[in-house]
Amino acid sequence: MRIPLCFSSKPTTTDEPIRPPPRSIAHARTASTADIYHPWVEPDPTTLKKAGCIFCDVSKEKGFAVVHEDEELIAFRDRSPRAKVHLLIIPRYHIADSVKSLTSDHVPLLDRMISLADTLILSSDPSSPDPVSASARPKLGFHIPPFSSVPHLHLHVLVPPYTFLGKLKYPISHRSGGTSTNTFPEDGKGIGKRGSGKGWSWFVEARQARGILERGGSVKIGRS
Repeated sequence: MRIPLCFSSKPTTTDEPIRPPPRSIAHARTASTADIYHPWVEPDPTTLKKAGCIFCDVSKEKGFAVVHEDEELIAFRDRSPRAKVHLLIIPRYHIADSVKSLTSDHVPLLDRMISLADTLILSSDPSSPDPVSASARPKLGFHIPPFSSVPHLHLHVLVPPYTFLGKLKYPISHRSGGTSTNTFPEDGKGIGKRGSGKGWSWFVEARQARGILERGGSVKIGRS
């Protein structure tokens, strides 16, 4: 079953299929609302923002410590950092409330978020230990509802050392027989399929989420 990109309390009144998210802001602004959102959602057609969502209005002028922005993604420092470096990467437009809402259509978006995270990790701490051999590696991941705080898809990027709460809030779990997780794949070819076997956890590593979606599954707290 396809999961809508945005949620509403109103029941659906059409059998029109859910469309993939826009490829870019430029594409989104020229597409019809039905091409981007579930038919009953009515976003602002000029900004594609969801009313009341604080992450739909991220900017330096609003007090966010933005470190990167382009037409699709924004990265900024978490206001309550739980590691030496703690960034959040979000889509500029409101394509989903959380990782739980994503489908296989969103794999390219995750690829771009992960690629940006890898770049920002290297630029934020170029003197850090080799991520392949270090025991304490950076983490990229998403909280899963009801354990997510802001209902706008956001990727946590954490570079150790972690605070005490940071160690508790961002656990990565592997199901039996799953592979270990690396922020940087050992083959040096960028995004890989490692870490796709998820165990019970309210936090999912980014590449675990990618692997689940690529197989046609959905991310949940239980094993995936």
